[in-house]
Amino acid sequence: MDLLKIYSSVSPKVEKKALFKGSFIAGVGVLLLAFSGSFIREPLLKIWGLPILILSASLLTYGLLPYRRLMRLQRKPNEIIVSEELLQYVENNKRQITLPLSLIKKVSYLEDKNDYGIGIWLKSSKYSEKIIVHNPSFDLQKKVNQSEKKWKCDLFFPYFSRRSFTRIGFIGEDAEDS
Repeated sequence: MDLLKIYSSVSPKVEKKALFKGSFIAGVGVLLLAFSGSFIREPLLKIWGLPILILSASLLTYGLLPYRRLMRLQRKPNEIIVSEELLQYVENNKRQITLPLSLIKKVSYLEDKNDYGIGIWLKSSKYSEKIIVHNPSFDLQKKVNQSEKKWKCDLFFPYFSRRSFTRIGFIGEDAEDS
């Protein structure tokens, strides 16, 4: 097998939902700022002005940041690179982890109403010494805990489509499509 690269992609449904939710939350922040500036008297605004400004800015940021992250992911997609013996996960053009294919038990496409991606189950419970973490800021244990909690798999890589999965679905003994 030659080198195989697959790229993440954000579905229009996920993008639309993030934009709608983010716009609503950011809109609350804008309304709070506009109404407080219009209707609160100056002496009270001297006391409450800074907290209202901070709260409004926080709502704007909290609302629009997830959408911005999705758009950044569209411009710079994450990658899964499969070679003859290794699988590498690349995020923001930086290698995050490398694991041997011999460690993979099963690969599945996973999807719920909000998220989708590729789930990987590993053969051994003592996989951490065989997985190479390239980026010191990548917390493998945190990634494993999040994957196990939400998806009941060892590693979950979000925003990889069903089509991408079909290209690498042959990896592992029990590769399946769920």
